[in-house]
Amino acid sequence: GNAVFFSNAAPRGASVMVDSVAALSMAGVSMAGNLPETGANIEATSGTITVVNSILWDNETELEASGDATISVSWSIAPATLSGENLIASDPLFVRAPANDGSVNAPSLELQAGSPAIDSGNNESIPQGLGNLDAAGLLRLRDDPATLDAGQGEAPIVDRGAFER
Repeated sequence: GNAVFFSNAAPRGASVMVDSVAALSMAGVSMAGNLPETGANIEATSGTITVVNSILWDNETELEASGDATISVSWSIAPATLSGENLIASDPLFVRAPANDGSVNAPSLELQAGSPAIDSGNNESIPQGLGNLDAAGLLRLRDDPATLDAGQGEAPIVDRGAFER
């Protein structure tokens, strides 16, 4: 959990490729601007991938499952082309999204004020053992008083993606 993948390019599966793992669970992950030559940002040929409380945004192709593989996404921000439980298909409002245009400005996948990711995750889906810190080392469960709690669980509500606001 609490991982960030951006501007990756690969022949297959730009960020995650699963071909011999029975199950992979990803929580509190932000993935943006990844460009696989073929396949997808998250790709599986076997096993089960579960994505929760995450952000999958502006990747060339988000998901591809083949063979006996399954991929499920819930309580995440993802394009409208994906289906799953409690998905939001709105711009996550990163501080600086990946441009993939050769610019020298490094992306920042932290959230701007007003992001639909803030206080909209599912506290019950935070994996045990993940710890209580986000990708920046700040408290994982932090309330943003300017944002209505739209997620599930007792306040404070987890944000979607790798960073809390």
